Amino acid sequence: MTAYGLLIGSSAALMGIGGGLVANVALSLYRFPIHAAIATASGVGLFVSIPGAFGYVVSGWDHPGLPPLSVGYVSLIGFALLTPLSLLTVRFGVNLAHHMQKRQMEVALAVYQVLISLRFAASL
Repeated sequence: MTAYGLLIGSSAALMGIGGGLVANVALSLYRFPIHAAIATASGVGLFVSIPGAFGYVVSGWDHPGLPPLSVGYVSLIGFALLTPLSLLTVRFGVNLAHHMQKRQMEVALAVYQVLISLRFAASL
């Protein structure tokens, strides 16, 4: 499990995603039910993002030309805006997931993974 954690955290940070997406792939490989995999991966995303954010703070600490109210490469304005919005919309996402059937969740996750892959490929 340690190897999975290292792989998930490292690849998520390199791709600029939360880690829940990569964790979901790992959980799906072990035949977790899709609803449980997505819920677990969402929690994993939080624990991957905290050290990832710390890494961005450290790596950009003395970098010149950063926007105001930035700590390293982390924008405090972005954090202040995204955190409450995420907390407000999480209930919507949970309710939506509970109303979706297994196949709908699988298709939605696959579409999301393709979109993230295209974003990653375009940034190369």
